[in-house]
Amino acid sequence: MDGLHDVVNEFRAVGSTGSHICAFLHHEGISEAIFQNAACNLANYVPDLPATNQESDCLSALKDFMNWFQTTEGLWDMQKSLDIIIEICLYSLIDFDPENCIYSIYLLVHAWTLTIIADGVLICTCTQYILSMSCSWDSTLRIIDSGRHFCPTLMQHSKAAQM
Repeated sequence: MDGLHDVVNEFRAVGSTGSHICAFLHHEGISEAIFQNAACNLANYVPDLPATNQESDCLSALKDFMNWFQTTEGLWDMQKSLDIIIEICLYSLIDFDPENCIYSIYLLVHAWTLTIIADGVLICTCTQYILSMSCSWDSTLRIIDSGRHFCPTLMQHSKAAQM
């Protein structure tokens, strides 16, 4: 029973971290593709310049969070992602638009979540890394689109992901 309790606590912690990261995104137009692309690109990320201690801490926390959503082979685990989203939805914290496959956070919940984050700088920086790593580039350095709502929402998310 103690092992199950640990799994439930870990599950809730991942859901909480996900909610905190989403608080630094725009409250509308959140797609799974943002996280899926970032997880894929994070696996191969090597900073061009030496990372500061804060950047190293952030990258470590981000890798821990993103690894939770990956299979042992490093692929995106849609079931784990869905499980976390269902957990968050149970508390009526987000809404899903099935036609466009995007999520939104209720405005009051979004604002409230920002007030309860213990380390806002760390979470905001993690969110900025996620956004920057969510883009895939072709050989001409153009963004490879990940769905019709992906690129248009990146700008609004980038503006929201600031302290």
